[in-house]
Amino acid sequence: MKIIKILFFVFVIILLYHEEGESFVINKNEFFHYEYIEVKGQKLDESSYKMQILKDGVTFPDLIGRTEIVPSVEVCGDSTNIVFIFIPPYGVQDGQYELKVYSNDEVILSTNVYFLSRMQARLEEPITSLDFEENYDILKLEKDLQNLGIPMEGTNGYERVSSGIKYLLNDLKCNTFLVLGGQTSGIIDKHELWLKNPINNTKILNYLKRKGFQTGVYVMAFLTLGFNKGDIPDYKPNLVFRNGKIQEEPKYTSITSYRRIEDVKSILAKLGKEDYIDFVGLDFVRVGDYGGYELSKDFFCDILIKIPEYTNLNEKFKKWDINDIESFAKLVKSDSNINIMFKWYQSRRVSLIIREIKDYLRENGINKPLIVFMLGWNGGREHGQDLFMFRDAGMDYAFYMLYEMYSQKMFEEMGMYYLSKIYNKDSNIVFGNIIDANLNGEDNSLKTFSSRLWDFVMKYSYFTPNGLFFHDLHRLIRGRLGNFSRHEWIDEIKSLRDSLEKIKSSSNNYN
Repeated sequence: MKIIKILFFVFVIILLYHEEGESFVINKNEFFHYEYIEVKGQKLDESSYKMQILKDGVTFPDLIGRTEIVPSVEVCGDSTNIVFIFIPPYGVQDGQYELKVYSNDEVILSTNVYFLSRMQARLEEPITSLDFEENYDILKLEKDLQNLGIPMEGTNGYERVSSGIKYLLNDLKCNTFLVLGGQTSGIIDKHELWLKNPINNTKILNYLKRKGFQTGVYVMAFLTLGFNKGDIPDYKPNLVFRNGKIQEEPKYTSITSYRRIEDVKSILAKLGKEDYIDFVGLDFVRVGDYGGYELSKDFFCDILIKIPEYTNLNEKFKKWDINDIESFAKLVKSDSNINIMFKWYQSRRVSLIIREIKDYLRENGINKPLIVFMLGWNGGREHGQDLFMFRDAGMDYAFYMLYEMYSQKMFEEMGMYYLSKIYNKDSNIVFGNIIDANLNGEDNSLKTFSSRLWDFVMKYSYFTPNGLFFHDLHRLIRGRLGNFSRHEWIDEIKSLRDSLEKIKSSSNNYN
């Protein structure tokens, strides 16, 4: 499996001799945001070793605040090695850093390392998108569109419905239409891996492309509602820690399920190869809620055991059965350093999956921008997501979801987190909100819907975003609209768009 190859470090040897026979090995010199620095050396005596990373001559702390990194000890046969590990902070600044290893305070290794960002595909015009995300035949919207007074024309269902969607997109000043094309749900059908309606709905994109719109198709990656463990061979359940217990939750397929990764790659390539598709995308590419604990052993071996203050845990965790994982989950909850490193590691592993999918698409001749839907709360970092890591792994546009904030205070906290820890002008970020009265506060859902988008653009960003998205057409037509009509929701979106257009015109920096 390619992902195994990615996880396996190909070590580049950098030799700097202090005494005869003393050498150190660094895994590489250039790092993306989802990669960590690892240095190994042979311990020849009882010298005191440490490593530092410096930026512009000043020591630079790692993810858990260490400025002087003490090595762990690794016994291999007759030799004893020392291992240093530096986990970069989220969003580490690009550029040149200096790595130094000391023995008894004398420098024995000095070399430059670099943190880099992948350049993203960028369009001249910001994306303004409406999407369709439902296991529902899109052609059945014809009567609903007629009831809205939307004119339609054509000799078949696709022509008529696409002409109605065209009218609505123009009215909302949207230039892009996305369709969920790949969805797995045992609630609907336990016999088909991919539901038929979403796949068939992507045909509408051919007609919209001819009408001058950008089009995209996306796949629901690790959400597999309605299945039990074993229903799909080689699909492992997500392990969640809830109420003090580890539980299997098959509605989220584990990100360690290579069969699922292969299935997602295959369907996305099949749908994305069509000439009328401009974007390909992924939704729910993350660990499940309160989950991802099936990664416990991997995290322990890859990261934690290489930090000296945690090497004693090697005696505690031997079997990695459900009891060990449960004990480890309690440790994750009680130790703030382990907690943040475990979340970072989850984001790293998801990033490697995105990298694998992106590489697979390229190998199959699909060089189209990749959209990833991301949770807005804490930048998705609670659930194995991170904008900087995903960008480096191959994401071209982050569709940053501003929904499911259950109070104004929670929304403001999300905004300040974004402003202080996520925002950066080098990433393509598209803000979006959901057309749903329940998730926007039923009493004044319309104003909450638009004000959250407005506030993120005007209050929580130093720059305007690379677009907006409205989620989604099915909810607009047949969803929970509260006390407001479809026309009132449409008018609210239009009003928001007009207000932002005025800002764009006056500042001339919307893009």
